[in-house]
Parts: sequence; C-alpha cells; structure tokens
Amino acid sequence: MKVHIVLNSHLDPVWLWNREQGMDEVVATARTACDMLDDYPEIFITRGEAWFYEVLEFCAPDIYERVKKHVASDRWQVVGNWYIQPDCNQPSPESFAMQSEIARDIYARLGARPTVGYNVDSFGHAATLPDFYRACGCDAYIMMRPSTREMPLPGHLFYWESPTGSRITVARLKRYQTTGTMENLPDTIDVALTTATPGVEHCLCFVGVGDHGGGPIRREIEYYLKHREWAPGVELEFSHPRAYFDAVAAEVKQKGVELPVVREELQQHAIGCYTSMHRIKQLHRRGEETLKQARRLAERCPESLPPGAKEELVACTKTLLFNEFHDLMGGCSIKSAMDNTIAELGGVWTSARNLAAATLRRETHRTLKPDPDQRAVFCNVSDRDFNGFVEFEPWLGYRKDRRPTVEIVDENGKTLEYQQLFGEAGDVRVNRYTLVLAIPADGRRELRIRRLPDAPPPGIEQPDTLPIQLFKRAVEALNMRLDIIRDDSDTWSHGMSRYEMEPEYSFVPGDGVFQVLSVGPFFYMGLQKWRCPAGDFEMEIRRYRNEHTLRFRVHAVWNGRQEMAKLRIAPPFKVGSVRAGCPGGVIDRAADGRELPFYNSVTLAGDGKSLSVVSRDIYGYDVQHDGTLRLTLLRSAYYAHKDPFVVPENSIYPVCDHGEHDFEFTVLFDASPDEVEDEAARQEKPVYFLESTLGCARKYFELE
Repeated sequence: MKVHIVLNSHLDPVWLWNREQGMDEVVATARTACDMLDDYPEIFITRGEAWFYEVLEFCAPDIYERVKKHVASDRWQVVGNWYIQPDCNQPSPESFAMQSEIARDIYARLGARPTVGYNVDSFGHAATLPDFYRACGCDAYIMMRPSTREMPLPGHLFYWESPTGSRITVARLKRYQTTGTMENLPDTIDVALTTATPGVEHCLCFVGVGDHGGGPIRREIEYYLKHREWAPGVELEFSHPRAYFDAVAAEVKQKGVELPVVREELQQHAIGCYTSMHRIKQLHRRGEETLKQARRLAERCPESLPPGAKEELVACTKTLLFNEFHDLMGGCSIKSAMDNTIAELGGVWTSARNLAAATLRRETHRTLKPDPDQRAVFCNVSDRDFNGFVEFEPWLGYRKDRRPTVEIVDENGKTLEYQQLFGEAGDVRVNRYTLVLAIPADGRRELRIRRLPDAPPPGIEQPDTLPIQLFKRAVEALNMRLDIIRDDSDTWSHGMSRYEMEPEYSFVPGDGVFQVLSVGPFFYMGLQKWRCPAGDFEMEIRRYRNEHTLRFRVHAVWNGRQEMAKLRIAPPFKVGSVRAGCPGGVIDRAADGRELPFYNSVTLAGDGKSLSVVSRDIYGYDVQHDGTLRLTLLRSAYYAHKDPFVVPENSIYPVCDHGEHDFEFTVLFDASPDEVEDEAARQEKPVYFLESTLGCARKYFELE
C-alpha cells in the first residue's frame, strides 16, 4: 500500500477574519511553502484557488516569481481550476462556468493547467457538478463534506456521475489538514489507511495546518521522512492529487478493479447554511442575473458599450465569484465580513444594471425610428423567448388630481388589454400598468401610449366581496400556514439533518382579513397582514383568472432571534414524488423531512396532479412524509456561532438578517417542465423598459 502524503495549505480568505487578513495569510503561506520546497527536494506543495495567486502576484511579486518556478518544476501543484472554493449549491450554471473562465488567465500566467477539481471545505455538492468540471478540463475531484456519518457512500474512491452522464473520479477525504501537534501524526496515517479502497494499493493522506493559512510544518515533514516505511507493506510517499489519481487509474485498468458509481447529489452538511443570511443569497442571485444580462449585451452589441465596460464586467465578475466563497454564501462568517459582502454584491447588481441600461439605450437610439406617439419599448435581454406579464410606469405628465386614462397599442395598431396598479410612489401622478407581451430572444417590442379623455382609473377599486372569497378559496386549497419556529442550533446547524421543532407562532392566511388592491382582466390582487413577536409580515396574493397560477409576494420586517420562518404548503393530493431544481438541472428527492437546498423550483406530484413552487428568493425547504412542503424563508442565527460555545443571555452578539426582506414565489398547478422554466426565467427579469418621445409633437399633453 502506498500512502500519498499531500502537503497542502487550506486557507479561508474570509471566515472568523476579514479579507484583508486573508490576503496577509496568502503572502505568509506562499513564502513559507517556497522555503519548504527549497529546503526539502523530496516534497510537493498543493494549493488551489486562482484568487490566491492573483493576490500573491499583486501583493508580493517576488514570492509569486518563486512560486512560478516551483510550478514549472512540477513541485508546486495547482488544483481546483476555479477562482475560489464556492458554495456548491446556490450559484447558477453561468457562475460555475465563470469560475473557470475567470481563473483561466490567472493560471495561464502562472504556467498551470489544473485538472483536479478541489472543494474540500464546501458544505455540499450539487448533482450537476461533474458537468461543470468536465467542461473546464477536470476529470477528478476531491471533497470531504458531507462526512461518512452524514452521508454513507460505497467508498472513499468512486466515480461520480451527473444526471446527464458526465463522470469524474472522486476522492472523499476524512481530513484535509493536521493541527501541527505531533501526537496527531500517526493517527492521521491510520485514518488514511482505513479509507483505502479494496483492490487499490493507493490512498490519500492530507497534511498541513489550515483554515487561517499555514501548511506543513518542518517537524511534520521530517517525521514522514523518518517513517517512510510505515509498516510491512505500507510505504509513505510525498505526492500530490494528480499523481494519486493517475496511479489509481493505471491500477484500475491493470487489475480490472471496478470502482463504485454514485449517481446522486452529495448532501447534507451544515443545513443552516442553505438559508442563513437571506440578504446575501438574494443579492447574489440579483447580481448573477443582471451580470449575465450585461455580459450577453456586451457580446451582442459591442459597439454600444460605454467606455471601460469590458474591464468593469471583469471586475464585477471577480467580485461576484469571490463572494460565492462557501463561508460567505453559506452565511457563516463574522458580521463585518458579511456586511462587506452585502455591499459588494449590491455593487455588482447596480454596476451590471447600469451597464445594461446604458448599452440598451445607445443601441435603441441608433435603431429606433420617429413616431408621433409616446412609446414604451421592451427589450428581452435573454437567449430565451419571453411570454408573460410585464409591469412598467411610464411618465405621463403632471396631473395633480387623478391618473390620466390611456390606450396602449401594439406595432400593428391593435389595442392591448392592460390592468392598472398603484404606482411605487404614493402619488396620483405615477401610473403602473401590467399586460401580457411575447418578446423573442434578443428582441424588442415597441408599444404606443395614447392619451384618452379622462375617466375613472380601471381596476383599482372593487367594492364587492367576490375577490375576497376567491383569495380565501385559493390559500385554503394550499393549506397554507406561516410558522415561526424556535431554532437553538448554531449558525451551521451542525449535527442536524432536519428542523422538527414545533412552531411558537402560526398564521393561517385563509383565516385572515384580505384587503383588495386591484381587480382587472388578468388577476385579483389582495393583501394580508400579520404581526407576531418575531416580526411583521405582509402577503400580497395575485390570483389569476386562469386558476392555473398564484403569485405571492411576502414582505417581512424580521427581528427573530434564534428563530426561523417556514411557509407551509400542503397540496390537495397525495404526494408520490418530489423534484427539485439544482444548478443546471432537476433531481428526484424523497419526502423524508430533510432540510435541503434548491435552485428555482420544487415540484410535488401524485394522483395525476402536480404543484410547483418557483422562486429565486427562497433557497431551502423540506418535504414531510405526508407530502407537506415547508419553504424556509428566514433563519436568525447568531453570526459565526459554533457549538459548543453558548451565547450568553442578553449578550451583544449580533443576529443574522434583522430588518426588511422581500420574497416572490409562484405556485403553478399541473405545469409542464417548460412552464416551470418559463416562470423561473420571468422572475430573472430579463425584460428592460425604455421610454421614447422621438417624433412626438411638442405639445403632447395639454397643460393643466
């Protein structure tokens, strides 16, 4: 048996410290590792993450040059092929693709081409990850979490196959670091030997101080040099992940060893991280979506880009990817680090939207023809056709006493039906409209807005009780209930697989008082309010006339402390199957009460019926054994609180996510997979609204 001793340095750029300290550790770790390589010609150093090398190149160019030389000699081994070790459940397929795209130039300057994926510290791994690693040239992968206790697997060495059939070889570690305490070294070897695969005479043993940088210490190296002949038939050899996987592949081929195949996601570890810090997850999703749109426009309309746009897009992409780091996206770092992430992700969202808005207006100005009517222009910045509702607030002039009445006409002169809503501002001069539009991918629609003689605004008031009955009927059919649950677990919810606690407070929307906000040709819109010690909630419900769709918006002012808000939906049929979205795909899951992450959608089916919940604002859920779906909206753990530390009562330790939060989700009945994807695409808001008065007469509206 050959034990591959992998000298590595695990370094969290952010966790119980801020990024500035992480950058200091990059320099210190690289300098120490180079010294070790100079002093011990037998060893190799393994390090991942392009961000590490980018920081080193700028902050310590002399040490960077030393690292380059060791990379050229193959003694400094680069793994990962991504910018950072991200959360592997929440990012979009585009983000995973950008991880390798952004890292490519950094690794090229270093002279490295990593072929081993490396997320030893991430808290779970989506079933589709083999697709993304194969696409960026990796055929092997190293992970550690979930542990053997959290998820039994057929071995520590296996083939991992995605739903599309992409396959990579995976080594699951028991440990990725040592503490530097000499007493731990024999146990480290013994643990590695217990993970060896029968029939394969190779196993992995990771060595090095970690988390806050560091790496192997001299006493460790000398210990392993002294004990190379560990036991009869057991040899220690300084090695690296690529050498290990190559040796395994050769032995498997030579001996005909059959490694087990795993065809499922690798979950679940740290279930609290699926939903901790909702604000960060939501800003990340907004930034992802808008950055994707801005990048697409940059490719399609390069001549219309503002100056410096390409450089700004690269900077925004790096900022987004860095903040996908698992201890940031997982919501388990200190408050100052989390606050910085909130600011940076908000900046990504704003910068990308400003770039897209400027590019679209320059492009539209070049191609729009004059027209005597005021126009509302809608641009679909997506590779997917859009067919759904758009909402917009055109400026129709100053009317202090009432909203003007308008006619909205399409390109062929056809009058379009619309529904009028209250505007965002508390001012009668602001007019909000919603209507249905079909817009082809990368296409646009030009609607005309014509002033009509003033009349009462359509669809704002409705005195009868029919809408209230319809609202009640809709939420009662879902058996909907909002529960506030006591949650004393730490930030990660270590050691837990589900939240089985009874609710402290509950609100049943079907029993509440509905306020009618709008009645029109498309939907009834109503509002409910509820208050409890953990916060104030407003639920806006849109019941569409086709009875196929219900849309909800929840606004929460949250002040819970070690509490969580779960929204319960019990379908009116017996649930036989559960399908959940994951980045780039959909997977089957059991209705077993486990807390799990999801991406965009969850579908429950049975008795020939189905119910789908689609949301870009909700990130965790469970499905109970009886088929009840519980969506996790908010979870207020203490920042970076880890068992066994007990937070003192009346302490000043800050609590995650206090303040205002907004959630949008849609319930679709008996929807096809394409309809679910269409709704997810609609929520990404790829349609941009522009106004034009090009060609209008100067005196368009009469002055009051």
